[in-house]
Amino acid sequence: MARDKVTRTRRLMSPARIQDGTDLGLEAVAVIGSVLWPVGAILLSTVATDPAVLLGFGTWELYGTGRVLVGIDAGCDEFNEPGELGGERRHVLTCAEVPEC
Repeated sequence: MARDKVTRTRRLMSPARIQDGTDLGLEAVAVIGSVLWPVGAILLSTVATDPAVLLGFGTWELYGTGRVLVGIDAGCDEFNEPGELGGERRHVLTCAEVPEC
């Protein structure tokens, strides 16, 4: 199993090929990747592998560990700007929050 992971990683790190068989160098892959994921972009993933290994370029850092992403809502004071924080880790519902309590 570990050997399979190494093989897949090497395949991802090797130069990409376009349909006619032309090799794109690792530099070209990095340029294309930086357009798709510019500095400040968030890459959502369900694997723990460093995106630099998966994509073959860049230096990546974890963002929002233990948090949930919420989209910007211009009409909501809590979430009308990027990077704002809000919410609770745990919450006990009161009767006022439960329909027909």
